[in-house]
Amino acid sequence: MTSSKKLTPPRAKRRKFFHKKFQDRRSDPYYWLREKDSPEVLEYLKAENAYAKSFFDQLKPLQQELYQEMKSHIPGDYDTCPVKKGPYFYYYTWIQDKEHSIYKRTKELNKKGKEEVLLDINQLAAGRSYCEVNNLWISPRHDILAYALDEEGREFYTIYFKNLRTGQEFPHLISRVTSDFVWANDNQTVFYVKQDPETLRPFQIFRFNLLTGTNDLVFTETDDRFMVSVNKSLSEKYIFILSSSRDTSEWQFLSADKPSEKLTLFCKREEKHEYHLDCGKDCFYILTNREDAFNFKLMKAGLSDHSPALWEEIIPHSEESFITDFQVFEGFIALEVRQKALRDVVILDREKKTTHKVSFPEAVYCSWTQENLEYQTDNVRIYFNSPIHSGTLYDYHVREQRLIFRWQMLVSGGFSSENYVCERIFASARDGTQVPITLVHRKDLHASSSTPLLLDGYGSYGLSCDPCFNSSLLPLLNRGFIFAIAHIRGGSEMGKKWYHNGRLLKKKNTFTDFIDCAEYLRKSHTSSEHLYIMGGSAGGLLMGAVLNERPELFYGAVATVPFVDVLTTMLDDKIPLSTMEYEEWGNPHEKAYYDYIKSYSPYDNVKKTNYPHLFIRTGYYDPRVQYWEPAKWSARLREFKTNQTLLLFLTDMESGHFGPTGRFQRLSKIAQEHAFFIYLEQMRKNKNA
Repeated sequence: MTSSKKLTPPRAKRRKFFHKKFQDRRSDPYYWLREKDSPEVLEYLKAENAYAKSFFDQLKPLQQELYQEMKSHIPGDYDTCPVKKGPYFYYYTWIQDKEHSIYKRTKELNKKGKEEVLLDINQLAAGRSYCEVNNLWISPRHDILAYALDEEGREFYTIYFKNLRTGQEFPHLISRVTSDFVWANDNQTVFYVKQDPETLRPFQIFRFNLLTGTNDLVFTETDDRFMVSVNKSLSEKYIFILSSSRDTSEWQFLSADKPSEKLTLFCKREEKHEYHLDCGKDCFYILTNREDAFNFKLMKAGLSDHSPALWEEIIPHSEESFITDFQVFEGFIALEVRQKALRDVVILDREKKTTHKVSFPEAVYCSWTQENLEYQTDNVRIYFNSPIHSGTLYDYHVREQRLIFRWQMLVSGGFSSENYVCERIFASARDGTQVPITLVHRKDLHASSSTPLLLDGYGSYGLSCDPCFNSSLLPLLNRGFIFAIAHIRGGSEMGKKWYHNGRLLKKKNTFTDFIDCAEYLRKSHTSSEHLYIMGGSAGGLLMGAVLNERPELFYGAVATVPFVDVLTTMLDDKIPLSTMEYEEWGNPHEKAYYDYIKSYSPYDNVKKTNYPHLFIRTGYYDPRVQYWEPAKWSARLREFKTNQTLLLFLTDMESGHFGPTGRFQRLSKIAQEHAFFIYLEQMRKNKNA
């Protein structure tokens, strides 16, 4: 592999610009990069892309090799596991070398030529540079398919309606909305969610009549901390509308049989009261954190009187088990529970009020309820996987407490789980907190100071990094890498308090936890010369913060769509999603939060020091983390870093936050990132030779 020293990195122009707040004056010489679509900005992004490409051109053989290995683990043609709804079984077909799936159904599981193609997304994607299809939803009479299509990556969708009897699209459609919608029971009314065109906050619920093409406004959420969503109970009795912020929720409902009626408020919002609602036909069930139930408890209420004073406790609060979600069936309730950094399914018998856990014989795994579309059933579909076992679907027979195997994602290319091991270890954070780490590697690997290790992390929004199977990691593992996940505070792996202790004025726990995990692994499994890290979005913020704090601890890093200009973004309420984030990061218009965010915001804390090798990537149409955040960060890093390590910044000019939509396009992106790590590792070893 050739050296990158002959390449000349671009330099962004510095222009005087200062932010002023609380008598603080912050210099922001790259603020001009926010001028989207300006020729000068586009020219700079083009120069950065050319520089990155000139480097990765050297790695094309390696990247292609990795890509082909990743692709080899995906079986040729296969169907997903059919899920029953009414008289049909619905499923997806994947065809070898096709980027997208085909949505199908049949009335007979053995099909024998009787399957019906509902939507071929490959045909839909033809001629489009970006094609994201979301929320495919069949009408109650099974004769209309509704689906949401985003053609740009900005997460503005158009909802289309396809007549399944004729194969023709309806003339009426819904434009520039979210992908969140539900059918009423009359087979012609759809409730959907519209976002603010500037801030992208989902704030309005509309009612749409497919036959007339008319829309009418049902609800507007006026508090800019809150977003709205819509869903339908599995019993098909009610349509629910949820208004929620990070800490507070409020539910309204109406009869799915009477879509023109007015909304009924279930329980008025109270600050810091979070609750989730579902219907069991004869009653409501409420998952609530009232009365300091920080890990939530399950309550029951009548259909007519919803006063919290009358709620009946069904499952009490537990310090050890965090109930994250639930789904009500006719005879039982399936609850998703996090305990000891594992994700489990617990079954509640509605009549007997007894519970039991669905058990799996693994030390590290995750399981959750999958797509369940029928209310009257004795089975609940459960998805199980682990870092070394691919995704498996079971139907769990509730009365017999028996798992019935239905489907497993095949992993081709000579994969055998027997060749790999997975373990859970704990690192001591500086305050004594025990932080879980998941490790996976080949069974024949013996860790030493020269073992390459890739550490992943996120730690925000209460989202957990579940230890799931990922076949795209196999080429790295087979080349002697250890892959690790740091389950740091800010996620919910260890319960709701785990989340609260990694947000707002405790956000730095997220960063110090990650550093302390890295320190532990550096001493036990690798060394700083072979320690690599990666994270995306808020995980990209994590990358920026720890690289500023401990740049010498790591040899290389990848940051994708990184949220790195935190203070400037959170001060601008016109930027998409900013005001909705106040309960996650704090409102910087208050001085305590301003000072705290400024103290860790990666862009504001770049310093003159040696930084490790770094590959940064973003999407030009990203509505969540605007492209200019990583652009500004890259420019400032180029200005300040004092060594000759690689700094590559790549902008995908055709995608948004989640990158390309095709499955092989995504693999190519991952292969590029992994080629970067392998190149660095080879370079390190050659230097030590």
